[in-house]
Amino acid sequence: MISDGARNKPRVKLFAVAMPSRKLLVAALALAATALPPSVGAQVVVHSDEDLASTRPEAWAMNYVAASTLMTGFGPAPPLAPGRWQLGADLGHVPRLDDSQQRVGFTGTKQEDLNRSPVFGRIHALVGLPAGFVADIGYTPPLTIDGIQARDMWALSFARRMYEAMTKSRSGAAYDPPRSTNSQNGAPEIG
Repeated sequence: MISDGARNKPRVKLFAVAMPSRKLLVAALALAATALPPSVGAQVVVHSDEDLASTRPEAWAMNYVAASTLMTGFGPAPPLAPGRWQLGADLGHVPRLDDSQQRVGFTGTKQEDLNRSPVFGRIHALVGLPAGFVADIGYTPPLTIDGIQARDMWALSFARRMYEAMTKSRSGAAYDPPRSTNSQNGAPEIG
């Protein structure tokens, strides 16, 4: 509180800076420039992508690991009215590989440790859609098991009962492969 002495009225003085408008503009631009990331003019981008033949051991190993992440249906599609929903969880066992099956690196000459995560899990929500369709949205949280961390993975499927009788029903489903976001923590990733 500040008193001016003569009038003795207390008042609050807020922070104020007397600065010409041009200097204020330059100061504001300098402050904003420090918040921006530095610019890189001619950065070389290195791609290490390689298309693998399906007969290569590396491709077999990637398909083996990726197969455990696919959203597959167990049993017929549930009969959900439009707007109705269900929550669930999936937990699956990933079979162990023997030493010869783990020799997949460098065209089958390097031993890789593919037995580090014995399980794969996801949570999912089923949502009833019009015309008897059901959407299944799955999410794999980025949990770390034995030093291996799954990515944030999302999967989507649509299913519908095609045939339904008293004791039998047949369903059809279409699956979208899991999509992931990149992890920034440096841990090894699967999926």
